[in-house]
Amino acid sequence: MIYFVRHGQTDDNANGNLLTGWSATPLNERGFSQARETAAALKDIKFDVCFCSPLLRTRQTLEEILKFHEGLSVFFDDRLKERDYGEITGKPANICKFKRWNANDEIPFEMESIPKMYQ
Repeated sequence: MIYFVRHGQTDDNANGNLLTGWSATPLNERGFSQARETAAALKDIKFDVCFCSPLLRTRQTLEEILKFHEGLSVFFDDRLKERDYGEITGKPANICKFKRWNANDEIPFEMESIPKMYQ
């Protein structure tokens, strides 16, 4: 069985769904509460290994989970990071709402390309 866990809420998520990308955005109070709730829900699951994004918000979420899973092997992997939004990091997500770019389209912002993200 594979479990996927998303990090808890950040102020960027709560304030207009800002594009957070690779920024070191911490969990907010609600996000820590969500992380604790998730940790409690997973406390009786026997995990063999954990793979985690190295971003701050994911590490903070993982720290709550590890309170119930001491000694669990954790591997931080850059490939699990969110897309790097480059120059539009911190901007409202609707800056690119309703626009779906194909892999070879020219994107009007300096940001991680779709093929690079897939790599």
